[in-house]
Amino acid sequence: MGGSIGINFGQVSDELKSPDEIVDFLLRNNLKKIRLYHTYRETMRAFQGKGIELILSIPNNSLKGSGMAWEQKGADWWVQENIDPYICKTHISMVAVGNEVTLTGDGDLIRQTVRAMRHMRVALDKKGYDHIRVSTPLAMDILSDSWPPSAGTFKNVHAGHEFMRRLLEFLQYTRSTFLINAYPFFSYRDNRSVINLDNALLQPSASDVRDHKTGHAYRNLLFQQLDAVIAAMRQLGYPHLPLIISETGWPSQGRDYDFATAVNAQIYNQNLINIVAEGRGTPMRPGWKIEAYLFALFNENRKGGHEIERNFGLFRPTDLSPVYGLNFLC
Repeated sequence: MGGSIGINFGQVSDELKSPDEIVDFLLRNNLKKIRLYHTYRETMRAFQGKGIELILSIPNNSLKGSGMAWEQKGADWWVQENIDPYICKTHISMVAVGNEVTLTGDGDLIRQTVRAMRHMRVALDKKGYDHIRVSTPLAMDILSDSWPPSAGTFKNVHAGHEFMRRLLEFLQYTRSTFLINAYPFFSYRDNRSVINLDNALLQPSASDVRDHKTGHAYRNLLFQQLDAVIAAMRQLGYPHLPLIISETGWPSQGRDYDFATAVNAQIYNQNLINIVAEGRGTPMRPGWKIEAYLFALFNENRKGGHEIERNFGLFRPTDLSPVYGLNFLC
């Protein structure tokens, strides 16, 4: 038996159907794992009694403005408002505190993250919600070295150089999971002279790239990224910490990038689904049942930045039609 596929639902669109319609759509497509970026009441109510597993998120602005890092009562209040009303009928597996905080360049936010996670853990334990894990999704910018994968090393630049050590210690102690947002698309975009497109698209026919230190052969860029993170955790003394791909995907369009197409997005995401279903793991973790969350459920017309940022969706929010076809039942 292989791993599992989930989907990120960000709600950054003014064209969305009602939460009830969206939840029914998820069930019709057998999509049973969702990472929510916001805990709006109407949305949370729609998931009650549906058997869908949820990762709940605390956005960076809410994390910084809630006082959660400084006072326990901030985390207590969040649990009271966002978990207590729904816990009896909703499968909540994790709270993701912040998102890609190291990418923000905000030293205060980075320093606050692990403190807020500790307070969240206490708040959950007070209520007997010990089954809900606490973590924070990070971007690949946490690595100073990623090639070869066995040389993966964390940067020593984030908030006094101790962020990663404190985070890993917390995750190990609380038996939680490391979350990584891994995007071969962006690595390929920034390194087209040295990365083959087929490797970035996870094509089975791609040429092997070999780690000369371990002899491991890599046919896809995603596994290179994952093993680099695993090697970096091992270097700090956490070789067996569980790992989830909290975001990954490929945009279906975007000016300036002729490789941001619906065809390539379909190839990448279908190949990922197939790889996860196989359950073979990576060279450093053979047999690993990978859990990966595709980004994103819908195109997001209210999202800022480059056009590609608004076109990672698998479905159109207006009518729930697919941007391209995917088989989720591999």
